Amino acid sequence: MRPPRLATVSAAHSAEAAGAVGLESLPDNGRAWVRDQARKILEGRHRDVRSGIRRRASTIGYSNAERTGADECARYLGNKQDYLD
Repeated sequence: MRPPRLATVSAAHSAEAAGAVGLESLPDNGRAWVRDQARKILEGRHRDVRSGIRRRASTIGYSNAERTGADECARYLGNKQDYLD
């Protein structure tokens, strides 16, 4: 079982890094997306989130700054995967 605090912190960090902005500045649909990703991480589906963030960045064509945030988020989830399983 993963430590709940680490999973929660990871979810929050990942969600914010993926958006490369503060959560309060996201539109409602952006907050819903972040909430969905955080839920998936808490359910132990961090691999799905990690690949989805990278896929989204490629498909949508993120700017360099957005891509940097997405890559940072995916890397963070990968580095913490032993704690998130």
